[in-house]
Amino acid sequence: MCLTPKISLLTAMTEFVVACFIFLKYKRTKVIKLLVLFVFLLGFYQFTEFMLCKTNNIQFWAKVGFITYTFLPSTGLFLVLVLANKKIKKFLLHIPPAIFSVIALASDNFVTGGGCSKYFLTTKTLFTSFSENFVPAMFYLAYYFGYVFLILVVLTEAFRTDKNITKRRMYLLCIFGIISSLFPALFLIIIFPSLNWMFPSIYCQFALLFSVVAILIANLDNKINSA
Repeated sequence: MCLTPKISLLTAMTEFVVACFIFLKYKRTKVIKLLVLFVFLLGFYQFTEFMLCKTNNIQFWAKVGFITYTFLPSTGLFLVLVLANKKIKKFLLHIPPAIFSVIALASDNFVTGGGCSKYFLTTKTLFTSFSENFVPAMFYLAYYFGYVFLILVVLTEAFRTDKNITKRRMYLLCIFGIISSLFPALFLIIIFPSLNWMFPSIYCQFALLFSVVAILIANLDNKINSA
């Protein structure tokens, strides 16, 4: 969780407020709707961590949390493809996370461990226990960070080719949001491999910054659609 249950809950509430602010303040374009959904998912994941630590139902809240953060990469890729005006059947992007989610819901032993420590929440699942379930874990890792890589590729290519200054700023903000929120957590895990089960919890320490980035992106999107 985000340091303590109270901070985790406060972070979740902050992101819910940001999502509502963006939804109510700006014209509800497709970009805005997806941006709101992405910020809401970030907040809801942190809420599941709070509930996991405050209830005895680790199995339920660990599964809900897993499903929530599993849809973050596909939602993020959907968002940047819309932002970059890429014409593909974007609903197909959600097939991999949907499959992982169905497996999580259908498996009685999906969550193999978990609990709250002083600073982090730990959860072990079928897709995160590399030593016990290497192949499923590798499939999940390939999906998660494969989508993150695709997001960065789309944003970089769009920034290079798009002549609209405002859109280019939006692409840069997205890249900054990903790098500043995701990569510090990865860096910590590279230095301290024992933290691997705590990745989602560590990630939420940095994800709050994306809420600020989301407001800036929404403001730029509003300028484009108000011109």
